[in-house]
Amino acid sequence: MNLLNLISVISIISSLTVALFVLRKNIKGIPNIAFALGMLCIGLIEFGDYMSLVETQRDLFYKRITLIGESLLPISWLIFSLTYSRKNYKEISLFWKLAILISIAPLISVVSLPAGYFFNLPYLEIEGMIIIDKIGYYFYLFILIYSVLIMANLEETLRSSSGSIRWRIKFFIIGCGGIMASLIYYYSHVLLYRIINMNLIPVREAFIISSILLITISLLRQTFQKEEISISRNIFYKSFTLLTVGLYLLGLSVFGAGIRYIDEDFGRYTSVILLFIGSIVLISFILSERIRRRVKVFIDKNFYKDKYDYRAQWLNFTQKISSTKTFEELLSAVLETFASAMGATSKSIWLYNKSLDKFIRAVPRDIVNRQISLKGCSSLISFFKEKGWVFNVKDEDYKEIIDENREFFETTRAMLVIPLMNNGDIIGFVELGGFLSNEIYSYEDYDFLKTLAKQTTFAIMKERLEEELLESREMEAVGRISSFVIHDIKNMISAISMSAENAIYNLHDPEFQKDMIKMLKNTSEKMKGMIKKLSDMTRSKEIIFEIRDLVSLVQETANPFCNGKTNLKIECSEEQILCRIDSEEIKKVFENLLINSIESSKDGVANITINIGKNNGMACVIVRDDGCGMSPEYIEKYLFKPFYTTKKKGIGIGLYQCKNIIEIHGGSIHVQSTQGVGTEVRVCLPLNH
Repeated sequence: MNLLNLISVISIISSLTVALFVLRKNIKGIPNIAFALGMLCIGLIEFGDYMSLVETQRDLFYKRITLIGESLLPISWLIFSLTYSRKNYKEISLFWKLAILISIAPLISVVSLPAGYFFNLPYLEIEGMIIIDKIGYYFYLFILIYSVLIMANLEETLRSSSGSIRWRIKFFIIGCGGIMASLIYYYSHVLLYRIINMNLIPVREAFIISSILLITISLLRQTFQKEEISISRNIFYKSFTLLTVGLYLLGLSVFGAGIRYIDEDFGRYTSVILLFIGSIVLISFILSERIRRRVKVFIDKNFYKDKYDYRAQWLNFTQKISSTKTFEELLSAVLETFASAMGATSKSIWLYNKSLDKFIRAVPRDIVNRQISLKGCSSLISFFKEKGWVFNVKDEDYKEIIDENREFFETTRAMLVIPLMNNGDIIGFVELGGFLSNEIYSYEDYDFLKTLAKQTTFAIMKERLEEELLESREMEAVGRISSFVIHDIKNMISAISMSAENAIYNLHDPEFQKDMIKMLKNTSEKMKGMIKKLSDMTRSKEIIFEIRDLVSLVQETANPFCNGKTNLKIECSEEQILCRIDSEEIKKVFENLLINSIESSKDGVANITINIGKNNGMACVIVRDDGCGMSPEYIEKYLFKPFYTTKKKGIGIGLYQCKNIIEIHGGSIHVQSTQGVGTEVRVCLPLNH
């Protein structure tokens, strides 16, 4: 076996081995299955090409095996590139869904057409050349286009990663990109000359072996599909993959035209192998965060008036903090803004703890030596209070401060410390270190950091004030509930106390016993009712929707209120009005409105009118009474707020609950009232369509 055959065998075995290894790690994972199928296709292509050269009598049969492997390349590798290490791969756009669907076209053509439609083999045995026909040309053009798309997706994944995640997946993606690059080179050569040069197969195989070696290194780090990355849409527009491939194809065409005038055999294969290996090294350097940062700094300094794009930085900062939901998420977003703007790899936020008189690390929490703190009277904090400047460790004038706080600087490895100041008080600070470029910072950098620090201070203080306001409102609510409950309980205890005192003298009186039992029963019912109101207010009941006739529901609710002291009239413009509602909850609303109307009546007689109809696509129920009414100020400020009431009895949560129930149903409630005249309450609910 010669060296070229050995390379082919190694390429086939390594492709199949990596495929089985990845599939064994997670046989149900979509990225694992797609990658294993893609590597199986690579092995199939290598096997078919190798056997077609070894057994020339059956070359057409083995080239058909190669075609099958090539036809599966687009769908397998495209699915892998869209799913590997991506958090939201199940939410791919319509474009990529169509691309996956179209990617089966090569497989259909290979299955339905004989191999002779793709190429002719008269010169295979003599010169190692296969002439492609028109169908073969479009077949390989299709594969080339998809290879470029796959490269773009892999680059998106890598560029969206950062820090330790990028370190873990970098070699895997570069290895996969290397395989795609070898295919792009091979098939672009086919399209350029309209021939398949089988003499280039060892070059392709050597490069695939090199790429599989990188993939193996990454697999040994145990990171396949453990990292989840969210892909930004803007990254695709910024991608330089298409430009690179275009320049590569242009250079290849020039190389192909120029090689005709020199010795074609001289160093062709060696130079191509070195070209691919050099490309991998170059890509590794290009994707280095440190190099990218240095290039960015160079461009910003030499090609723009301002070092920072302040508009972009401001939009990025506001977008990040506005999308946060918790205080810790806010701090993390702020910290990420500082780090990305300055190219820092280590960073943390420290906040002042007043009770301990220390600055404690707030974010991140999962780091070593997180118990370290900085005293409120330390020289570093005094420097911030006196100067209000950004502290740079490289500043020779402040070595004493570094010596006094050596434990802090050695543990955090901070290079820049930015104070967060509020009216002269230091509420915290941001420390940054591990910079990707060794740039010298100027006042423009310090001013930019101080501006970010001011906005960060504002965001932190706003969050703290909101928390304090929420706590004060909760305490106010507790106080109001307590006052109502204490008042009612006091009245109940007074009644029980008086009965207990009278019982000493009248316990044997049968009439007294009956009155006492009746009083205890009434008191018990009042306490149960009070407890039920309070529990109903805090409990979040599950709404069960059903199709119900609103007319019959209102009539059913109103019937128990029809008595000698209540003149109740129901007017309906429709025989039936169907709504999708929770009957029990809506019934509570109308019961509450009727009780309010009765309790606000004059001289103990309530005149109530209920109108039921439709208006603007909504079901409307209007409850009118001629009671005492309410003032405009009370309606505007207090009507639907809990614990506000104009009645002598009750705790003021009835209309608050009504409003919540109606809004959950997608409806609305409106009140019009005039003192001394009466009140009109309009309830609107969506119709069932």
